[in-house]
Amino acid sequence: MHDSLTPLLEYLDAAKAVQYDLNEGRPARVLIIDDDAAVRETLAEGLRLAGFDVAEAGSGAEGLRLLRADTQIGLVLLDLMMPEMDGWRFRYEQRMEPRLAAIPTIVTTGAALADVVDGELKAQDYLLKPIGIQHLVSVVAHYVRPANGGDANPS
Repeated sequence: MHDSLTPLLEYLDAAKAVQYDLNEGRPARVLIIDDDAAVRETLAEGLRLAGFDVAEAGSGAEGLRLLRADTQIGLVLLDLMMPEMDGWRFRYEQRMEPRLAAIPTIVTTGAALADVVDGELKAQDYLLKPIGIQHLVSVVAHYVRPANGGDANPS
């Protein structure tokens, strides 16, 4: 088994145990933007196992194209450090378009940037890498509901 897939077995168990706060969430797709394929795929698989509909992009530019084209996206998980178009530039472009600016964005980063995320980036939240699946699913569920209607036990 590939080392980057090892956490998925743990994620499956964790995803089954998650309790959702669905009062504020709405059914929507989660867009994960991260240039690290292993991180992106691990986050996506963890969210899928928890019942979320997920789209993936390997760069800010690709993420912006998807966000403009897909009206089902209701939340963005955004890495800051990427080549081509980084997370900072993505947020600038996103905030220039009213429809896109209304979509909540959670920054995923390896650095503690609470002040920057709140101030300059105007993101709704941030997640410090490495991200535990229970915490990831809990934060995502605050903004959007799983596609399977909230069933915390993937089938």
